[in-house]
Amino acid sequence: MLNKNDYLNAIEFILSKIEILPNHLSPKSILWSGSINSPGVSDIDLLIGFDDSFLYANEFLYEFKNIINNLDNKDIFFIHMPNIFPISSLKNLSKFTLNDFNKTKIIYGKNIYDLEPNQISNNQLLIRSMEFMHSRIIDFLINIHKKNININKLLIEGHSFLHSFNSLKLIGCEIELKEFTNFNKIEDLRKQIVDGKHLEIDEKELENTYKGICLEFYYLLQKLYQEFQKNVATHYSTNINFHEFDETIILNNLTKNKTINLSLNFKNNVFTIDGFSWELKCLFDNLFSDQNEYMTVFINKEFENSIKDKKLFLKNIFKFNFNNFGNSYGRSGFRPMIAGKNLDRIAKNLIY
Repeated sequence: MLNKNDYLNAIEFILSKIEILPNHLSPKSILWSGSINSPGVSDIDLLIGFDDSFLYANEFLYEFKNIINNLDNKDIFFIHMPNIFPISSLKNLSKFTLNDFNKTKIIYGKNIYDLEPNQISNNQLLIRSMEFMHSRIIDFLINIHKKNININKLLIEGHSFLHSFNSLKLIGCEIELKEFTNFNKIEDLRKQIVDGKHLEIDEKELENTYKGICLEFYYLLQKLYQEFQKNVATHYSTNINFHEFDETIILNNLTKNKTINLSLNFKNNVFTIDGFSWELKCLFDNLFSDQNEYMTVFINKEFENSIKDKKLFLKNIFKFNFNNFGNSYGRSGFRPMIAGKNLDRIAKNLIY
């Protein structure tokens, strides 16, 4: 059974190997995000910052993979590779992410903060939650359809519900955790692993829990739409009724959200999803669309300015990612209402 010391030893081993990498691969700063509340289930989230002019991220990731291959339990510690940012964006990341930076430690390199990291505002909580919830629900729907489900992914991805729940509570939404049966079931399963118990869950129960947590995310999203509407009087877009999330995912009937339920259809290698609403199109348009293609009347001017701040933050990350990975997404973890080649196309228009 894993304990916290196993995680600390793994991190110490990784840092000892990073210290002897060639100078051109040396990070400026490494942050450890989050905490190990569920040993054996929790993973290690590392945020790694390089100079904004850095060009060797793929080479660094190759070396990092070689390092962690020597770790026992690497598949538990690293569900995903570390997030990589230009140092200027990492310094400001706390303003734009759901991660609690009170639990983030600088474990390598320089202190990137002048004083303390700035905490995310309610406006940025709303913007980031819009991005995160849509992406999470879309991923759940497609993975359920493809039968690409397993207990380890469920325990990690289902636990992320807590970030969205806490964000809505901070914004002022009146909800309680006890309302969410599937989330609480996932938390109980996580506790069983920590206690050293053997999990017994068959494929049907696993799939039903996936579907259940997806619908609980969707319930939160409806609450989030209501909060969004407090900041926007009206929005018009030439294509307001649908949105191409990526080249294989269409979000349809965005103006009919109140009359339809969440559903997915797969035809001709394209996923069509109903159940989302115009608010996502409003955020996307203000981040990326040409001003001749839409019009938004904001109730809250500060909210409008927050979207502009997010746009500049993403622009800096996109430039770094293209230089290092040849694409916009890189290792940043941001899918701002769009993904894949569509995001690449939009991002290039933004930075060039």
